[in-house]
Order: sequence, then C-alpha cells, then structure tokens
Amino acid sequence: MKSFKAENYDFILNIPDDWVITQEKNIVSTYDTDHGVGVLQFSIYNIDESKDLSLSDELEEHLKNKYDDLKISLENNFAYCKVVDKNEIYWEYWLLRKKATLVFVTYNCANTDIEIENDMVRNIILSVIQ
Repeated sequence: MKSFKAENYDFILNIPDDWVITQEKNIVSTYDTDHGVGVLQFSIYNIDESKDLSLSDELEEHLKNKYDDLKISLENNFAYCKVVDKNEIYWEYWLLRKKATLVFVTYNCANTDIEIENDMVRNIILSVIQ
C-alpha cells in the first residue's frame, strides 16, 4: 500500500501500490489499470469544523433527484448509498467527514463486476477517516 496526500487539503488516502492516482484541484481519482473494473473518485471540501451537519441528510439531498429509491446507511463518520442505475451501472456514493474536511466519494463499475473490487474499494475509502 502507498499513501497519497492531497494538495491543499487535510486528506490522506491509502491505495494499493499498483493503482494510479491523480489530483485535479479538489478531485482525486484512483483506479487499477491492470485488473480494475471501476473508478473511485473523491471530491474534497474544506468546511467549518464547528458546523453541525447530518451526513445522511446531505447525501440524500445530493442524490434524491437522481434516483427514485434510495437507502442511505449511516455509520460513525460516514454515510453511504449503493444503487444500480437504469443502464445497469453499479454506483456507490459516500459522504465522509474528518474534522474540517468533507469528502464526497463515488465509485462505479458494471453491475456484473460488483464483487471484483468491493473489499478493496471499501478499505480505500475508509482509509480517509482513519
């Protein structure tokens, strides 16, 4: 595993050595060029640390016009939602908070490929808040 620190943000990510990672402004993208089936993208925002916000409500607000049936799950410092769109593309959406950093995460792949990177993607995402 290797660590990546985003420029201008309190954001550190741990990814496998063979994954490619890029940053353009506040967007960080990573994927496995050799065996990967999807793309993992992080949108990073600096927020007021004292601001109280409901991660599940914020995620639902962001997605409600895109999907009819949403099930938002909430755990400690993150909310997430998993859906399959009308084109049979599997999507995961996450909203994470670590102090004054808010991170919106998306991952997508073909619906038939869900299990291929599932564990790795979750570990990468959770590395942000550890």
